[in-house]
Amino acid sequence: MRIQTGTYPWGQAFARWLSRPVNRGIFGGIVSFLGGFCLSAASLGNGIQPLCPAVLWVGLPGFLPLTYALGASLGCWVFWQMAGVQGLLWVAVSLGAGVLLPRKVKELPLLLPALGALTVAACGLVFRLWLGQSMNPGIYLLQIFLAFGAILLVQTLHRRTDPVLIALAVGAGTLALAQIAPVSTLNLGLVFGAGVAMLLSFPAAAMAGLALDLAGIVPVPMTAVLCLAFLVGKIPRLPKRLRIFLPVSCYFGVMALCGQWAFAPVWSLIFGGFGALLPLEEPLARHQDPQSFLRSRLESLSAVLAQTGQMLRDVPCSPVDEGALMIRAAEQACTQCLYRQDCPAASQVVYLPQTMLHQRSITVEDMPPMCMNKERLQAQFQRSQDHYRLLLADRQRQKEYRGAVMQQYGFLADHLLTLADELPRRQEVIPAKFRPEVAACSRGRRQANGDRCLRFTAPGNQYYVLLCDGMGTGEAAAYEARIAAGQLRRMLCAGYPPLAALSTINSLCALRSAAGAVTVDLAKADLMTGRVTVYKLGAAPSWRLDREQWEQVGRECPPPGVSLEETEVTSDRIILGNGAALVMFSDGVDAQAALTGLEGQHDQPVGFLAALLLEMGAADVPDDATAVVLRLHPLG
Repeated sequence: MRIQTGTYPWGQAFARWLSRPVNRGIFGGIVSFLGGFCLSAASLGNGIQPLCPAVLWVGLPGFLPLTYALGASLGCWVFWQMAGVQGLLWVAVSLGAGVLLPRKVKELPLLLPALGALTVAACGLVFRLWLGQSMNPGIYLLQIFLAFGAILLVQTLHRRTDPVLIALAVGAGTLALAQIAPVSTLNLGLVFGAGVAMLLSFPAAAMAGLALDLAGIVPVPMTAVLCLAFLVGKIPRLPKRLRIFLPVSCYFGVMALCGQWAFAPVWSLIFGGFGALLPLEEPLARHQDPQSFLRSRLESLSAVLAQTGQMLRDVPCSPVDEGALMIRAAEQACTQCLYRQDCPAASQVVYLPQTMLHQRSITVEDMPPMCMNKERLQAQFQRSQDHYRLLLADRQRQKEYRGAVMQQYGFLADHLLTLADELPRRQEVIPAKFRPEVAACSRGRRQANGDRCLRFTAPGNQYYVLLCDGMGTGEAAAYEARIAAGQLRRMLCAGYPPLAALSTINSLCALRSAAGAVTVDLAKADLMTGRVTVYKLGAAPSWRLDREQWEQVGRECPPPGVSLEETEVTSDRIILGNGAALVMFSDGVDAQAALTGLEGQHDQPVGFLAALLLEMGAADVPDDATAVVLRLHPLG
């Protein structure tokens, strides 16, 4: 059970902001800093208590231990002044232990709690004996006990979640927040306790009330107040606006019964009661809005994919060990040399500079002057230089593969967020204003045709015409075109943006080492506006035909799979109206000859135009040839 922020527009915007790795890191640093700052205020018997170091013992990922330690150190100084020096020592030792201790040691049961308790005990002795500070024995034993229990609690919560453990954690947090009051009428512990009574379980409300009673900030028994507020809040069909005032109403009732009058906590309890308005995400709740549930799932999946891409980006690429290549080349050359026993340059060969591997070529003059077999040594270093270049090329290829995978994770994360934003509007059906008319004619040089043309509709009144041209002819070309066209159709029908879908095909070709295996010509027609966007990925230019005049649409670009950085997807936008048509050709058609041979036939049906263009342009070209014609007709 957690707060479902996606119910509100600000929650959706926050989820989109948090899906970016940089923003997620900033938010995590702020939360860890504030967590350390607030937990450092924990107090029992007017003495500092070691709750904040417990998190550092178990450990936090990345840079979060440092921000948490900074917040805890600042809190020790702000809340305790000179008495907080002991807390600073706890934080320093805990930070070092959390970073330096191996993971296997942290997984041993009761070891970390025992070490934490031992640290607190040792620090207490230091401040009592060496620095001459007086210490209450009861407070000293309480610090040791709380250090052991807090570390054990955090360690157990790190492995599993349990309602009892969550209630204990809520009690510890309330105990710390009870010491923070920005103004006299606003205590954060009371605000947090009232919110817990409205949102969480009965054990959590009881532990929050017990922590407030132990802190001694209110003469009224807060355990009874929060437990009563929780029970009253379970009355069926109680309006949420009335639930806001349950904590303060129960407080007045208990205060009247006890005869203890204290009105300072009233505003804090009212602010905490607003927690009743926060929606909780319960996956099995029948009353939950299905759209909100699906939206939150899509946003969560998007965050997971974005985090996975960031993890891949953070993995360093292993460098080539140039020194090892140089030493190995020297050893191989000198081991089989006839003069190795009496060679005066034996000690110099091993220490030759690694920059030799970066030279265009290695000559005999680069060898040590005292070497008695320079030609053999030169040949061996030349082989190492060739090996070094192959390793560099392999590293570059690995980098491109990783970039392709990260690119796909980024596309998927953005697409899921887009789907989450569009989810409330999915029920709106807007009729189209244009009707597409498409015809395609193809001629294969072999039994299997390497050109494949698909026509299909997609969400949002989008109509696609896709022409994939497999490299060469025959079964291999037909297979590549069929695979690429099918993958593109599935992505576009799912609502994928065309640029992202074409970039995915480029990445897949790079990963499969199938550079130039297929070219893609894609036309997206908006049936609401009549605009057509033409995308090219290594395909031949298209043409806009209007009243016996034609203009080129798009330009040639490198085919997919050559490189993730050099390959680009071009796009051009045109408007089809008044009988204008878009003509798309595969590489097997001579576009100039085909368009010149129309001779006033531009008003003919699209089927006749496609057949005529193919006949005029594919006569003497030894390749599969396809001509596609698209027109848009207004409705009504």
